[in-house]
Amino acid sequence: MGERRSQDDLILAELTTPTDIKVAIGSCSSQFDRRSATGRRLLHQVVTAINMLRRSAFVLVVVTLVLHMASAKRTCFTSLRLKTNSGFVEKDIPDFEISSFLGICSKAKKDCPGRLLEHVRNIFGPDVNPMAGSTARNMCKLFDREILPTDDPDVDVFYKVSNCGNEGYMGIGKLCCFKCNAGPYTFFHPIDNCAPTARPPWCL
Repeated sequence: MGERRSQDDLILAELTTPTDIKVAIGSCSSQFDRRSATGRRLLHQVVTAINMLRRSAFVLVVVTLVLHMASAKRTCFTSLRLKTNSGFVEKDIPDFEISSFLGICSKAKKDCPGRLLEHVRNIFGPDVNPMAGSTARNMCKLFDREILPTDDPDVDVFYKVSNCGNEGYMGIGKLCCFKCNAGPYTFFHPIDNCAPTARPPWCL
């Protein structure tokens, strides 16, 4: 019983002349060329799509960085310094932020000192420079000490702008108060504008 001839053997058997073989080879080459051209077109399309995605990602990163830089913020760090004839005491107070779409440092260098007085008033009260009433009382609570006119006291508010290399201070007036005790309680009685005043009899 003879071996079964493969399909390829049957195909080759049909190609009885050299001309038939050349035609068959040419047909295969043509099909291979067409497939190669299709593959190249697909590869070109893939590469083009990848390059477009890369450019889009780069543009997105650049836009994000520009917007971040354009809408940056700076912090105005603030503190109060009480100066007396015996030295000084400094206390931190809440900071505030400054934002700008462009030129953040130039704006911060202007607005940080420009908004200091308003900032202090928002925290302690409206009676600043000269200091009196509840404003003086609240500041005395911050320093937690009795301050008398004979101490020659002055208060400055200091500021420093983050990442802009700018700092300074502003004088906001004199601060005087009696520290009073009533049983277990301690409270402060303001001396308006540090005018020479006798201690009230109820302030022990």
